[in-house]
Amino acid sequence: SNAVYFTDANLDTLSDAKINEMVAPMLTMMLRHGLFEPAEETCQPPQCNHELYEVMATTQEHEDLSRKLATKSVLLLKNEDDLLPLGVGIQRIALLGSACDASQDVSALLTSWDLGSYYSIGGSGRVIARDPVSIYAGLLTKCQERGCEVVSD
Repeated sequence: SNAVYFTDANLDTLSDAKINEMVAPMLTMMLRHGLFEPAEETCQPPQCNHELYEVMATTQEHEDLSRKLATKSVLLLKNEDDLLPLGVGIQRIALLGSACDASQDVSALLTSWDLGSYYSIGGSGRVIARDPVSIYAGLLTKCQERGCEVVSD
């Protein structure tokens, strides 16, 4: 049967709350990606190559914010309380977030200079590892050697 579900009669049976629940994910994605912005304020490559690659967007405010974000996000690299290297007494390590075990398509990165991933950004100064190891895979290997456990989401 090739029934038509989205008829006026069928839609009239749905509550406003149910319609809102059904539409909210799509509208959220559309808003997040600027699909409701006026056409003159948005662009799609290659029409916006000038804006993407040729405009100097760095200001002192951007640099200050970048420095602040980098400083606040680098916790383990400070090696507070001598957490690194992994001590003998460590029994369990929690890794949270999909970036910890993100795959990296090296072939795709090598064919497109402006393609980025969790581990490298696009551009002329990037370095692409030949056989990258994710944070999860690296810690899992070390924990198997030392008898600890890696817990992830």
